[in-house]
Amino acid sequence: MNKIAKAITGNTVKSFIDNFVILEIKRQLAISDISIKELTYLMGFEEPTNFVKYFKKHTSHSPSQFRKILKK
Repeated sequence: MNKIAKAITGNTVKSFIDNFVILEIKRQLAISDISIKELTYLMGFEEPTNFVKYFKKHTSHSPSQFRKILKK
């Protein structure tokens, strides 16, 4: 499966999934006022700290920082 995904998209399956999850998180942060804690559980994470670390790893910003940047 990884070989097929890499051949078609240039990314691994994990990278493709991560990009999709990050895009959905960004969308939720942009269009809703849902709390970070609520968004954590909505996106299937068990702990807010893991959610924040995951988002920051992929975007270099915490979810709250990202939301503040959008509001500028």
